[in-house]
Amino acid sequence: MAASKEGLIDNINCKLTAGGLTDMQALQLAGAAQALCCSSFYAVACAACLPNAALNKGRFVYVQDTGRYTYSNGTSWTNEFCSAITVANLWAWGNNGYGQLGTGTTTSAASPTTTAGGGTNWCQISTARGPSYSFSAGVKTDGTLWTWGYNVYGVLGDGTTTNRSSPGTVAGGGTTWCLVKLGILSSAAVKTDGTLWTWGYNTYGILGTGNTTSRSSPGTVAGGGTTWKDVSLSNGLHAMAVKTDGTLWTWGCNTNGQLGTGNTTTRSSPGTVAGGGSTWCGVAATNYHSAAVKTDGTLWTWGKNQGGSLGDGTTTQRSSPGTTAGGGNTWCAVSAGYRYMAALKTDGTLWTWGYNNNGQLGDGTTTNRSSPGTTAGGGTTWCLICAAECAMGAVKTDGSLWLWGENACGKFGDGSSSNRCSPVSLAAPSGTFGWRSVAPSRRFTMGIANPIGF
Repeated sequence: MAASKEGLIDNINCKLTAGGLTDMQALQLAGAAQALCCSSFYAVACAACLPNAALNKGRFVYVQDTGRYTYSNGTSWTNEFCSAITVANLWAWGNNGYGQLGTGTTTSAASPTTTAGGGTNWCQISTARGPSYSFSAGVKTDGTLWTWGYNVYGVLGDGTTTNRSSPGTVAGGGTTWCLVKLGILSSAAVKTDGTLWTWGYNTYGILGTGNTTSRSSPGTVAGGGTTWKDVSLSNGLHAMAVKTDGTLWTWGCNTNGQLGTGNTTTRSSPGTVAGGGSTWCGVAATNYHSAAVKTDGTLWTWGKNQGGSLGDGTTTQRSSPGTTAGGGNTWCAVSAGYRYMAALKTDGTLWTWGYNNNGQLGDGTTTNRSSPGTTAGGGTTWCLICAAECAMGAVKTDGSLWLWGENACGKFGDGSSSNRCSPVSLAAPSGTFGWRSVAPSRRFTMGIANPIGF
């Protein structure tokens, strides 16, 4: 252990010193700490998205792009207790035709089941964005990157096109991976050194390599660089990424202005969006539209506007970033599905808009809407969101997991296949005390849960 680790939970001050506690005891204490403060625990996309500290005194926040916990002392956010939780189980359920559940079989699961090989050190997961191709990926706390499922075009990054039903590492291995994001037929990941790697299908140049040649092993994007921090791949063959200097870069298909360049010209290498700027912090790409949050709390969208997916009160396409209807400067995270979007505000409210044929907006209806509106039941305790093609997954600050929209192949884990137009909860598996994250796909869902005692 380090010489000293300090964690503040409201009026609780725990000091762990060398020789005082074992690593396992420290983890158990950290788990107990989270259980005690779960009502004031939530997540943001990046450090720049942290809400006003004075308004969030005593809160722990999980910062997704660095995997760290921060604590508000009332005037600022600190990185104390950053090693808080490193023990977590990976669970999957729904259709398993290509082994995407990672169980070592192709047998579907009606309720959450653990992956082959198990393990309790998963920290970040992603699932395929498309309707027909099912594959999965995850990063462990030791910095290793694992993939499994359907391996068309080499999306698993293992140098082959062979499906596998158990998690395996990517070609080249390595222990410095920190983030992975999957598209419809391609994959992307960031390393701790700030390099961005892509592999899989490369039509329209979605791999950002300056060409359209597919590859089955990870390789860096054109221009290289060591300042990449977040990336998003769409199921419409375009990509977005943010650098540590706050600049936003896009590449790939641009038939509907989804690259945000003010035109519809496709490009196979990363380039900045119209208007430039250096205050971008969170991105979400899907189908033929895009969204991003700025550090000032504003939310911007562009591209095709089917069903009002841009949230600007219209259905008019635009090829340059513009703000959503109602504006506001308290947005902190955004996620994009097929023709719809979801976003969180710093007050813990969840907002959705766009296409709603399967109830994916979660407002109790199947009516499209072109402006942001809250989900059925409202609430101010939403902390993490993930939009799939036609379904949504979200986690609340109490560790509860909620799903709604299309329930194809039983991916809600409740034993049914009925669509839901309002959020429904899924209990944490036996032996766990709450969900940390969720990643639904078209036919299955994955989630990370915290074991009891950690």
